[in-house]
Amino acid sequence: MAKLVNGIPDGTFVRAVREDPKKPSCSSRSGNGVYVSFNNGTDWKPLKLNLPTVPIHDLVIKDDDLVLATHGRSFWILDDIAPYVNSPTRLPRKTFTSLPQPSPTRYHGGDGEGRAGYTAKNPPTGAVIDYFLKTEPKPGDTTMIEILDSSGQVIRKFSRARTKELEEPLDPDAKKPEKELEPKAGLNRFVWDMLYEEARKVPGYYFFEYEAGAKGPMALPGKYQARLTSGGKTQTAPFELRLDPRVKVSAEDLQKQFDLRIQIREQLSRIADAVAQIDDVRAQANGLAARLPDGPDNDAIRKAAVDLDQKLLKARDEVIEKRIQPMKTPSPSGSRRYSARGVSYSVSNDSDSAPTEPGTRQFEKLKKLVDDQLAGWSEMQKSDVPIVPKACVESRDSAVVVAHRIGSAPCNNTTSPKPV
Repeated sequence: MAKLVNGIPDGTFVRAVREDPKKPSCSSRSGNGVYVSFNNGTDWKPLKLNLPTVPIHDLVIKDDDLVLATHGRSFWILDDIAPYVNSPTRLPRKTFTSLPQPSPTRYHGGDGEGRAGYTAKNPPTGAVIDYFLKTEPKPGDTTMIEILDSSGQVIRKFSRARTKELEEPLDPDAKKPEKELEPKAGLNRFVWDMLYEEARKVPGYYFFEYEAGAKGPMALPGKYQARLTSGGKTQTAPFELRLDPRVKVSAEDLQKQFDLRIQIREQLSRIADAVAQIDDVRAQANGLAARLPDGPDNDAIRKAAVDLDQKLLKARDEVIEKRIQPMKTPSPSGSRRYSARGVSYSVSNDSDSAPTEPGTRQFEKLKKLVDDQLAGWSEMQKSDVPIVPKACVESRDSAVVVAHRIGSAPCNNTTSPKPV
């Protein structure tokens, strides 16, 4: 009988050998450390990571996790060994591949380091997407991950070309924002937070309520796909998002929460579009007033531009008070000017339950407020904004215009998907 010790150092002995129940050709054995084989024991490789030099008395593979029992030194657990077992490094002909995806659970929270440094970091909360790239993408090459729902609609997109959204002003000494994707040669991991595309936001408006409320709704339990694009090629891997087994909630209640969160997203996007339009027109009016030469011939235009700027500022402040800075300026509670923040936080994303009746009423109240405020802006476009172009025509000068749909739109899926 031939020995199966290739790759294991001389003097190392074995206490336990365990076969992966999902991949019979993959085994682990322990002595003073752990070794793994992908070919029925013909060849072995060390599996060390941050495992200290301790005797391993037994090991077990449970739900794609490797659990090691040491001799009186606690347990050591390697979460999710599926990417290692399925590693395509043994398939060098493939340029890239999206690995089989596990079925993620719809948990709330869980990320972060253990308390006081005495406990390990929790597994990431979200859908883990593993993929392999033979070479690192070249600058300018498109690399992106798209999340698709059961009907094939894109509900979230992440790109190597975009940076992550900031949730607070960037400190001068802080490192630059990271890219949404940072693909490297070899095995890569990305975690989708299970949220739909967020609302279009007002740049530089940093408030906890606004940032938290502007996030997209949490995806409903059901079937989804992760689509990887790199180097002009595309691969898709299906997965299923499962409900937290500890939660007892009906699909109808989750659907109601999802539908209302979609409405909140759309209201916030309307606000962001209107603020972008108003700021753009203000910039044009101020630029016009600044570039006009002094003289009585331009006084009428300059006055019209200044008056328009003041009206625009008042209209914008009815929707969102940009001059107030977080942690610096007191927030006047109950002000009409905070419709954006009120809408964004009227229904939370942090629980699995139907919206409460007071929460729904509050949203409807704020939605009407936004409708009234934006109706006022629409009326201004008909009555006040044309005054400056009219004055410019009379003086044969250039005018200001209202740009339509400023900002990038969320993904097209604004309808309510049904649980699968």
